[in-house]
Parts: sequence; C-alpha cells; structure tokens
Amino acid sequence: MIPSGRTRVFALIGHPIAHSPSPALHNAWFRALDIDAVYVALPAPRALDNLGRTLLDLGLAGVNLTLPHKVAAAPHLDALDPSAEACGAVNTVVVREGRTLGFNTDVPGLQCALAEAPWSLQGHTCAVLGAGGAARAAAIALHRAGVASIDLYNRSQSRARRVIDELKLPGEACPLDPVGFAQRAATYRLVINALPGAARSRVSSLPAESLHPSCGWVDLNYWDDAPPHLDVLRAAGHPTQRGTPMLLHQAALAFEHFTGLAPDLDLGRRTLARNLPTSPPSWHGGPQG
Repeated sequence: MIPSGRTRVFALIGHPIAHSPSPALHNAWFRALDIDAVYVALPAPRALDNLGRTLLDLGLAGVNLTLPHKVAAAPHLDALDPSAEACGAVNTVVVREGRTLGFNTDVPGLQCALAEAPWSLQGHTCAVLGAGGAARAAAIALHRAGVASIDLYNRSQSRARRVIDELKLPGEACPLDPVGFAQRAATYRLVINALPGAARSRVSSLPAESLHPSCGWVDLNYWDDAPPHLDVLRAAGHPTQRGTPMLLHQAALAFEHFTGLAPDLDLGRRTLARNLPTSPPSWHGGPQG
C-alpha cells in the first residue's frame, strides 16, 4: 500500500536504533494485513521532556520506546497498563482519542520467550544483570514465573537496591563484579543479561564457570551474534537463549496494541532472520546503570 495523507505513522524512538529490525518487522505485518500504516525509526538520544505532548503534536499514532526512554516516559503519559505500572517502564505508547496510553510488552514478551525454553523457574533463585528498563521487565517476568528470589546486579549497587525496593521484589542488590558474582552464581537457575551493549566487557568478566550445571542463560541483546558466555555455556550443556524470541513476542504484542490485530508470528520470524543486524550498534559513553 502506497503511503498517503491518511497513512498512520508509528515509530521506534531511542538511541542507538539504526540497527533495529523493528521497522522491517512491523512494516511486514502492515503489508500482510493490508493496513494503511508505516513504521519508522526516529533517533532521540536525549530525554524527551514531555513525550505524550510530543506524540500528539507530531500526529504519531503510536511508538515503541527503547534506551534511554523507557523509564523516563512513564510519568508523562495519560495512563499506564498494569505491566507498565508494575515495573515503572514503558516500551509501547498508543495514541487514542487524544490520550497517550503506555504499555509494557517487554514483560509478557519475555514471559512468552521464557516459556519456549526448557527450564523450570518456580521456587528457584535467578539473577538479572542491569537495573534499567529491560532489567525491570525481566525481574517482573521472573517474579510472575514464580521464582523465589531475584538478585539484581548493577555497577551502581544503590540503583539496583532502589529498583528492588520500587518493584517490591524478593532479592538482593549485588555488585557487578567477578568476585561478587562468583560468590552467588552456584545458587542460580537462570541468569538474564539485560545490560546494554556498552556493558559487554563487564558481562564478559563474570565467571560463568561458577554457575550450577543446570543454570540457564539469556542475553537480551538480540543484535549480538556472539553474546558473552553463551556459546561456552551452550557447549557445556547449559540451556541458553538469545534475545530474538523476546524481540519477536514483545513486538507482536505491541502490534496488537497498535492495530487490534494479532500478527503472523511465522512471518515475524522470517522477517527477523533477514533483518537482524550483522554488526553491533554504535554505543556512546560507558555502561548504563
């Protein structure tokens, strides 16, 4: 369908986003369902003072948010869904009748992704690396899966403690260093790396060999074709998962919020296979957190 003056415009907002396959994914779904809409990438490295007002002024029908806007956007929207309210982070915004509605599809998207893997989490202790929007979503998803305790690792231990307290989660705030990780690693059933690419070297320094043999590892950085520890752990028999399943499921849920229609997941998988980045994004500055 050729865009016109009536074409609804959706966007991904964040930085960096040039590597994102989300435009290809959503536009493939729009074409398949003959929807008069287009999805574009809008780089925005700095905080948006009032995201809701900006969306209305630009006439956007909805957006997905990524680093660094997921947490900062929440207070500036008219309403939040329960997942966004629970984790204090928004990754999907829909404009309806002049109101901005915030959703978090990262939480249920990760729940769907985790359900595809061969691990049982209920009653176990898990770890999340990071304390940003993705880490918040991962912690909530694990909590909903029935884990007994969640350790949150971050360069700023006080920030990790603040996230645990805000989310009212059982768990500990831990230093993001090899010694601290090694002391607790054997107790984990699953570790989720929710740190951005700039923290890759810190993740690589963690002693993955200290993990229990049955511990799983998930790396949410879908752009990374060789995430830290993943190949070594997989070769040693650990269950592992890259970030692509979460990317697919959270996008499908966002698409439903945008259109009211469920997209074809198989088409989504084929589209992602053709459009995943072959090189990492250009990160600026140090690790987040």
